[in-house]
Amino acid sequence: MVSAMKAGDKQRTATIRLIQSALKNRDIELRTGAAPTDDDAMVTEVLQKMIKQRRESIALYEQGGRAELAQAEQAEVGVIDEFLPQQMSESETNAAIDAIVAETGQARSRTWAASWPLSRNATPASST
Repeated sequence: MVSAMKAGDKQRTATIRLIQSALKNRDIELRTGAAPTDDDAMVTEVLQKMIKQRRESIALYEQGGRAELAQAEQAEVGVIDEFLPQQMSESETNAAIDAIVAETGQARSRTWAASWPLSRNATPASST
């Protein structure tokens, strides 16, 4: 955030402040709940929700002919997306699936549900 402020990037600074606010609000909500959750999972959940909200707004702005607002929302999506873990490519996903199938001896299409819990441990995002 400091680098965005020093660079005078008001859009980026405002978006990072929105992220911090959303994370703080979610943290406060979770404090009133019973069990604490994984911080990384909570952050990822909040960021994905923010991106989903902005994409819905973009669609509505484009339908309403408000291209300037759609562009502003798209810029926010770009900034928020930088904070999410990188998604696996299709080839990386297939390699991970094949490794799990080989490890468990499960048929790929029939009993994938039985191997699903193992896939969470094999992905790079969940192992950090």
